[in-house]
Amino acid sequence: MGGIRALEDARLPRDEELIIQCDNQADAMIGGEQLMRRANCSDRIFARNDLTAAGVMYAIKHRRFKVPGDVAISGFTDDLVSTLIDPTLITVEQHGDKVGEIATDLLWRRI
Repeated sequence: MGGIRALEDARLPRDEELIIQCDNQADAMIGGEQLMRRANCSDRIFARNDLTAAGVMYAIKHRRFKVPGDVAISGFTDDLVSTLIDPTLITVEQHGDKVGEIATDLLWRRI
């Protein structure tokens, strides 16, 4: 995961209890609940994509935490869901079309 690598590169400690693997929105809802029940829960959450961020946000708001305010959440993909939820989600655009174009170009060069 890029987030873990970023922690390592910055020589920051990582708390394995605060890293929860979520493959879908339902997992993210469960993971969000688990995070917020912990005494050492983080006030910042970075999700692998916008759908999992939306699931985490739902779980956090369900436990009556304020987003933003108590917890800041960001996603990664800039999906439509990021603008449909309330509050709108801070997200990182992947530029998937550009990544695909570059990957195709690199592949053609190797052939």
